[in-house]
Amino acid sequence: MAFRNSLVDDRRIPTWLRDNCSRLKDEGENVRNLNLNIRRLNAAMILVLSEALKDSTRIETVNMTSSLSSTQRHQDASRILIPLAYALRRHVSMKTIYLSYNQLVDATSLGVTLELNRSSLTALYLDHNRLNVDTAVALARALRKNNKLSILQLNSNKLGDEGGRIIAEALRNNTGLKTLGLARNSLKSKTAHSLLKTLDFHGNVSLVSLSLSDNPDIPILSERLISYLVRANRAGRYLLRNDGSANIICKRYCESHIDSESCSIDRSIGFSIDNACQHNTISGRDITKGVNDYRPKLWPLVFEGLEPDMIYLFVRENPRLIYSE
Repeated sequence: MAFRNSLVDDRRIPTWLRDNCSRLKDEGENVRNLNLNIRRLNAAMILVLSEALKDSTRIETVNMTSSLSSTQRHQDASRILIPLAYALRRHVSMKTIYLSYNQLVDATSLGVTLELNRSSLTALYLDHNRLNVDTAVALARALRKNNKLSILQLNSNKLGDEGGRIIAEALRNNTGLKTLGLARNSLKSKTAHSLLKTLDFHGNVSLVSLSLSDNPDIPILSERLISYLVRANRAGRYLLRNDGSANIICKRYCESHIDSESCSIDRSIGFSIDNACQHNTISGRDITKGVNDYRPKLWPLVFEGLEPDMIYLFVRENPRLIYSE
């Protein structure tokens, strides 16, 4: 506690940070976005900022790109994010946080916060750091429980093949993450194999954007097949599921009006799904009950927006689709 108080009372806290923290606590300011890019925050500043964020009910985006890169010194590398992670557990409006280009080695505290499912965070940018397999383990544990996070960017880190494999396996039952960046992480065949298993027809059908570029040791054929399966997800592959999740996801898309920027589903297909789902709502049927309520009328609409190879993929998985009435 003495350490914490010494940081809060540090007279070196700059005026601009004090002013921003006051604005965060002032409900009349209505601050939605806070840009601290290249502000060079140290551990004391992060603690002060985190205290202010905990009391804010309106802030949605915090940009700390390159804000920590000059402060990383041994212990700071693992400790500087801890106050921020605790703040996120209490925060009710934060949607996006940018922590790219900060030379971070350890972001496990953020993984623990996401695992607890107490934050409202939907987008986390951690690309261009030095994150290793320990962070991958923490984030993987979070992805097994957290379906709020929609975007996770981990491009240009040091996760390695083991870290990539761990994250890939964690995505198997995740239904929230839409965009994942794993480019330039020294990924190899283990990661590729795990991604292929994760993206099979009994696994993840919600990931619609995946970056694997500049991982030269990933087999080319595996990378192409992974890309193909992700593209199938974008085309609405979740509709092939027979475990009831298709109805749940369809309802979610209807409720969000098929926001193509957040879910990356093709708009023409999205509106077809939206219309089909709304038809069932209007007719008084609960869309979450039974998979046959909407699919017969939906599949012709979906096929209209698909390329031939995607149609082949869908029909090969379920030949009965072409006989839908």
